[in-house]
Order: sequence, then structure tokens, then C-alpha cells
Amino acid sequence: MADDIAKTLQSALASHRAGELAQAERLYREVLRQQPDHAQALLLLADIAQRSGHGDVAADMVEKVWHNHPTNADYCLHLAQLRLQSERYREAITAFRNVLALRPDSSEACRGLAQALQASGDHKGAITTYERALVINDRDATAVYALGNLHMNIGNLEAARHCFERTLDLVPGYARGYYALAMVRRCRGRDDKYLQRIQQQLQHDALTSEDRMLLSFALGKASEDIGDNDAAFAAWQQGNRLKRESYQYAISSDLEIFSRLQQTFSTEFFRQRADYGSHEPTPVFIVGMPRSGTSLVEQIIASHPLVYGAGELGTLKQTIFAPLKQLSITTLGPQLAALSRIDVGLMADMYLKQLRALAPHALRITDKMPLNFVWLGMVQLMFPEARIIHCRRDPVDVCLSCFKQLFDEDLLFAYDLDELGQYCHGYQGLMKHWHQVMPGRILDVQYEDVVDDLEGQARRLIDHCGLPWDDACLAFHQAERSVITASVAQVRQPVYRSSLQRWRQYESHLGPLQQALGLFAGSDE
Repeated sequence: MADDIAKTLQSALASHRAGELAQAERLYREVLRQQPDHAQALLLLADIAQRSGHGDVAADMVEKVWHNHPTNADYCLHLAQLRLQSERYREAITAFRNVLALRPDSSEACRGLAQALQASGDHKGAITTYERALVINDRDATAVYALGNLHMNIGNLEAARHCFERTLDLVPGYARGYYALAMVRRCRGRDDKYLQRIQQQLQHDALTSEDRMLLSFALGKASEDIGDNDAAFAAWQQGNRLKRESYQYAISSDLEIFSRLQQTFSTEFFRQRADYGSHEPTPVFIVGMPRSGTSLVEQIIASHPLVYGAGELGTLKQTIFAPLKQLSITTLGPQLAALSRIDVGLMADMYLKQLRALAPHALRITDKMPLNFVWLGMVQLMFPEARIIHCRRDPVDVCLSCFKQLFDEDLLFAYDLDELGQYCHGYQGLMKHWHQVMPGRILDVQYEDVVDDLEGQARRLIDHCGLPWDDACLAFHQAERSVITASVAQVRQPVYRSSLQRWRQYESHLGPLQQALGLFAGSDE
């Protein structure tokens, strides 16, 4: 029997290496049929499950192996990493702590535990754990960089700067370190050592495309800091070109989706479905173009003691798409129109369950995923009493601000001026439609008005949310909450006017953008 298992396992390994995963899986399961606790077969089957996108299944298999070998720290570490990747943070925290009980000097386990603590909202615990990793190994550049990102996200910009500088001391060629440092540090002049180091790094012919892209965005920010706008724009152009060359995208697809949503969600559509959805008033949806002031608006609202700011959640889109089958641009509208009252109720319950898990006792919870503007028809269907806030800003400023930014998420339209302009034009058309078919449901907030009259606009926002006024909303930049957004540095400061009409400094470079925006360029309509 042992010989049979060994032969089957060898055949499975050969299939696995050859990429014949279905055959490998069949053979691993044959091994497990004969020996259910076979560690190697379980681990390799877990690898196939993970590659196939079934992280929880993979973790369950690894957990079985670890329970059979409870003193094996490597198995437990593998389990912890899988739980972290699957966003099962509580289970990941437990597993990483089990690793550290077995192997107290594991900086890798400390880093993983810190990541899980950070993701679960325990920022103090995460900082302490990253620092523990650095006690174990003070040259762990990965931990230093991660600690810097955490400090940046919670507004400790000086601590973040120190971490990113330390990262570059340890790894002088780390392009992402230069980019991160540029986001939290102001360049002081042409002789600034980090500006010079970025320029030197860009001279290396062996740079990967990704590293050259990161360094180009860093150079753009540093050049703007010293007032060299032409050099800044040239650097951003290079960074955006390199980013845009890394993926396939057709702006026509997004514009077609906008058009089909307008065809589907008519006044009559909503009239026929007036009894759909949940009357739960908890969600507050903050939408708009990226860089339109959504982070600022959320920070103002989330400074209220009765509000929890959840940041940019992917939950709404995931919830909407969950019941849809064989989705395509042409079937999107008909499938959404075919949803029954029960379907929509279940979707609302699913979204609320995930939202409530973040803050069980909050009266209002904000979701500031900007691109939820696309799905406001479904928001109205699911939550007819939810608050919707639409952040507006001069469209040329918005698009330029996007062009200057390397986003963490996949905003595929954001790395070409013509595509940016077309997308922004389409967004404004869709928002006009939502106002027409959902009259009185959306509060428009102009970024420039918030800058000119913070208290007046803050009071409008809080009143729209159905909350009593609280002066804490005017001290939003002092609020202690994580801000995972491209605007993290700005929302840690009082409102500033320097971002208004910023595009005029670059007007000579913006012809393609203004042409794509058409009549919308330089106006709010």
C-alpha cells in the first residue's frame, strides 16, 4: 500500500509541475482516499485550491495538517498566511500568535500578525507588533516599510517619513520606497538629496518597467514641490505611459455600461419597484470622481461621534454582482431589471451584515468608494432611505489630480488624459441621469464650497445625514482613524486652498484632456 501511495504521489507531482492541475488534484485525492491525513498530499492539494481562487478551502486543508502536527511552526505559518489572504483576520491573528508561541523570533510571523491586526482596525497593536519584528531584526526592510505605511494611514506623517527614509537606507534601490517617501515629504530644492537619488535611480538602464513607473511618479511629486511644473508633468507623463502599457482597457466599455444603466433605471423602473429594499437608514454613500473630495467629506462626517467611517469598501459592487450570472455589458441591464423584491431584499441584508460587522453600534456608517456613483440605481433600490452624497469638483482639477496619482486600486481610465476626460464626461452624464430619476435623493457638495465655507458645508452634510450638529466635525484633521486613500496626507491637514484651480499651472499640457471633456472643461456642469 505504501508503494502504491508513493507512486500515485509521484505521478501527481509530475502533473502538478506540468500545470495539469485537474489530473494532479485527482491523484492527490486518490492518495487521501487511502491515507486521509497524508500531509504532503493535503498541502499540495491546498496549493491547487489556492491557485484556483479557493483560499478558504486551501486554509482548511492546511489547518488539518497543522492539527496533526501541532508543533510544526511552518505549517501554522502557512495557515496564518492563507487566512490573512482570505481576509479572515481574526483567524489569521490566532494562527500568527500560535506561530510566535512556537517560534518567538519569527520576524515573518510578526509582520503577518501586524498586517492582520492593522486590517482588523487594531492600529496600536499593529505598530507594537511591527516594532517587535524590528527588535528581532532591525534590518527587516519589509517591516520598516510596512510600519511606514501604517503610520501614513493613521496620520503620523513624520513617523512615516522616518520609516521610509530608513527603508531606503536599507534598500537604496527600492523604487516603491521613493514613491512612498515623496507622498509624505516635501522636496526642499534642486539639491535635495532624495530628488537627486530619484534622478540617479532613473538613469539605470536595468530598471524594470514597474520601478521606472514608481520613480517617475515620485519625480513628478518632487519636481512639483520645487515649482518645476514642466519637469513634473513630463515625469507624470512617463509614469502614466508606463502604467497604461501594463494592461488592456477600452474606455468604450465603461461608457457603454453608463449608457445601458441609464436605459434600465428610468423613472418608471423605480415607480414599479417602490416597495423594494430595506428602510434601514444606516448607510451613507459618498460618491464622485476619484480626487473630488470624497475623503475630505467622509473625514468631516466620520468625526461625528455617532458615525463610523468605513472608507472605500468594495462591498456594494460585490453584493450587486453576486446573484448575476454570465455577466456581460449587454446582459447587465436585463439582469438587474429581472431582480425580484426578494432578491433585492437579500442583497440589502447581505450588504448591511458586512457593514454592521465593522461598527455594530454606529448610527451611521459611511462607504466612500467613489465609483459607487455607477451603482446609485441599485442603492436606491436596495436602500431607499440611505443618504447619498455626491462630491463635485472642477473637472479639469479632478482629472489632473488623478493623472498625478498612482492609485492602489485598478482605476484603468486614470492613466491617459484622453481616457480620463472621456470617463469624466460620461460620469457627469450618468450623475445628471440619477438626479433626474431620483429627485431629491442626492446631496451635491462642491469641493470648492467646502474650502470657502467649511462650517456651512459641514452643517449641510451632518443635517443631510439626519444627525445633530457636533463641533468635532470641524476638527476632522485631528480625528484618529485610518485613511486608506490617495488623499491621506491632505485629510490630515485643515482645509487648504492650494488645490483650487491647480490645473492652470499645467494648462499648456492639458489640450487632450480639455478636448475630451468638451463643454465640461473648466466648469461644473
